[in-house]
Order: sequence, then structure tokens, then C-alpha cells
Amino acid sequence: MNNAAGCVATKGSADSSLLPDLIMMPAFTANQIQEYKWNDPYYPGQLRFAATMGNVGEGPLEIFGKNEWYCGDKRVKDSTGTCPGKSHVRQKIYQNVYYKQGDTLLKKERFAGYNYYDSKPGHNHYHVEDWVAFRLMQYTFDKNGTIIKKKPIAEGRKETYCLFDSGICTERDGFCVYKDTTYTEKNLHNYGLGTYSGCHATFQGISVGGYDTYGMMYEGQYIQLPKGLKSGTYYLEIEIDPKHNYLEKDHANNTYVQKVEVKMQE
Repeated sequence: MNNAAGCVATKGSADSSLLPDLIMMPAFTANQIQEYKWNDPYYPGQLRFAATMGNVGEGPLEIFGKNEWYCGDKRVKDSTGTCPGKSHVRQKIYQNVYYKQGDTLLKKERFAGYNYYDSKPGHNHYHVEDWVAFRLMQYTFDKNGTIIKKKPIAEGRKETYCLFDSGICTERDGFCVYKDTTYTEKNLHNYGLGTYSGCHATFQGISVGGYDTYGMMYEGQYIQLPKGLKSGTYYLEIEIDPKHNYLEKDHANNTYVQKVEVKMQE
């Protein structure tokens, strides 16, 4: 972080920014997805799946807080207690956007939403809000295979995630794939820039080449399927940063789509 001489800036950025670029990594979802029968004793009518979000941009996705806590729009003293209606006390968070100035690496901050302390079993750490959205869709195609209509069937959202590097893209593993490109230490500019190891209130992120994984049995990793849903072909959509809270290189590649055969709800 102290010497930017060798850093590559995002192409076309006005101020030599090193922007993150978030993608979903298909291998994890494709290998961890399961439909549960409508009357399953533990997960009735759930479509459960893993989600892995990676950063293949030129800069880290880095967020931080300034100890600014709110109940709705009202500023409160600290993160303790709950708000009216038992909602969480939330902290304003900011994104650090890195950029080059000569051989120096500088950063600018911008508002990027909120985080809060999640006390559920297995968590007990700080989560960023509105990180992903889940949708089960029905597509209609024309004779050329082009989608001409999308019908939403069910939606779900794991409202919050803790952002940190649970893994790193390497040539050996070959996990970090988007379309026809496999991202590794050999083709990622500024590989390894940023270090994020925990779910802290004041500092979280995903480094360049880092990824954050949530297995299909993690809390919230599912869509509740409608009762009696007709068996057939549907499409799972997982979108990172659906509200575009974060500045990044390309929002167009934030949605992952996977075909799903539903068989157990009728």
C-alpha cells in the first residue's frame, strides 16, 4: 500500500482509480445446490445453495465505519441495545476507493450503506447490509434461444454478509472463473492488494483476487419455494450488490444465473 509504482489502474478511470470488480464464482454454487421436498422436516420447500463472491478488479473492495450509529434516521450513542420494533442499531459505512498519483497510492471515501452486529448463533460479528439478492425466475425464449420474458417465481435475500478473504484465486485451484476466463495470480493486476481477515465493525473487505464463500447450509442461504410449485425448469439468479452501493469496475457482471430443475413441491 506504500508504493504504487507497479500498480495498474482501471482502464478508462478518470483519476487512475484502482476499482474492485465483483463476480459470482459458478463452481461453488453448481456443486452446492439442493432442493428440499415441500414437507421435509428440517428445510421444507427450500432451495438451498452456496454463493461465492470474488474480486477480480484492480483494487480491493474495502469498507470501514466511523462509529456513527443510527436507529432509522436518528443518531444514537453506540451499537448496544435495539431500536423500536426490535430492529438493529446500524452503523454508517464507507468505501475506500484507491487511486494512483504518480508512485503514491491514495484513497477517497464514499458512503456505501450500513452494517450492524448480528448476534445469531454462529455469527456474533458485523454484517454488511444489502450485499446479495436471490431470485428464482421462469424464462421464456424465442425460437433463437433469446430470452423474451422473465417471470419472478420466488425471492430471497441473505440480507447481510461479513466481508473478508475466505479464499484466494490461484492457478492450482482454478475456482475463479467468469465466462471463459480463469482468474489467477498470473493474470490479475495488483494481485493480493488488500488484507481482510475478519468481520470487524470498523474494517472489512475483499482483496484483489480474494473471494468470500457461504456454503448452502449457512443461515439464510436459500429461497423459500411456493407451495405446490409446478415441477419444471427454472433459473436461479444471484446478484451481488443489487442496490449498487459500491463503486466498482463493472456492475454488468454481478449477476450469476444457473438452471434449476424443480421436482419436489407438487
